[in-house]
Parts: sequence; C-alpha cells; structure tokens
Amino acid sequence: MKTLVYQQAVPQNRALFVQKVIAICQRLGFNPNWLMLVMYMESNLNPKAINPKGGASGLIQFMPFVARELGTTVEAIRKMDNLQQLDYVEKYFRKYAKYVRSFTDLYLITFYPKALIEKWPDEARFPDIVYEYNKSLDRNRDKIITIGEYKNYIISKVPPTFPYDQLGERSAPKNE
Repeated sequence: MKTLVYQQAVPQNRALFVQKVIAICQRLGFNPNWLMLVMYMESNLNPKAINPKGGASGLIQFMPFVARELGTTVEAIRKMDNLQQLDYVEKYFRKYAKYVRSFTDLYLITFYPKALIEKWPDEARFPDIVYEYNKSLDRNRDKIITIGEYKNYIISKVPPTFPYDQLGERSAPKNE
C-alpha cells in the first residue's frame, strides 16, 4: 500500500481510508497527497470536526449550503464515519476536478471555488465576507486577503519534509 502524508493521523479505518483516498484521486486525476493535506489542514482528518463560525463540518469542512447541494446536511455529515464522508468528498470534488492542476488549486476549490473557476489572478481580492471568517490569512494585516496571499499561507502550512516539487505548483511561494 502507498504511504500518504498524514496517514498516521487518520483516527479510524486507516488502511481502508488510505486506499479509498487513493482510489478517489485516481478517478478524479489528482495527487492523493494533495487531498490528504487539504483534509488534515481543514479538520486534522477528524470527520467530527465542526467550525463554530458558520457550522462547517467534517473532513473538508462542508458548509451547510454545500452539504445541501450534495443532497445531505451537515448534521448528517457529522454522524458519518471517515469512510462514509469520503463519498461526499469525492462527490464535491468531482464537479471541479477538471480545474485542479496543483495542491493550491485543490485547496482553493475547497475554500472558494469561484476564484479558481474564474481564474482570478494572484492580486485579486476575496470578498469582505471571506475576510471576516478568515482573518488569520491576512498575513500583512491590511484587511485584505488576495489569492496570492492565500496560496502562500496554504503552502506555508505544508510540512517542510514534504517535497515541494510534488505540490504541482507552477512557481515557488513569494516571501512575505
């Protein structure tokens, strides 16, 4: 079995979970380590994780409106184990897979898909509502979060031992 980043943090069904992540990513056409990084950063791979700001829940922090679009609810997601939630993770990413070419693309689809679909440049600003819920992403404290700032922040959270060349990024992050 292939070893994935953070697989040791999977709290239950580890071997089956890793196999399922690999299978999902083969079907969707992206690196399974990218999905593991996203899930770890969003929930520490805890399917019961809940963000009190807005009610996001589960492995990729499904927002209530996203859960409804997927035919479920965050309440139902919270009751699912990690393997069951992976079905919804796949369902969510399936409609966006054609846009994903790198780790930051996958994370941007998780965070704010419109920005990747519309190909916002690194200088583009997220809407103010995004800022209100994600002030920690404002690295220079100017009360603005740009796409570039977001990407640099996300890359900075990747473990230093993870090979940068496996992230699929087109350029190295800028120093802030």
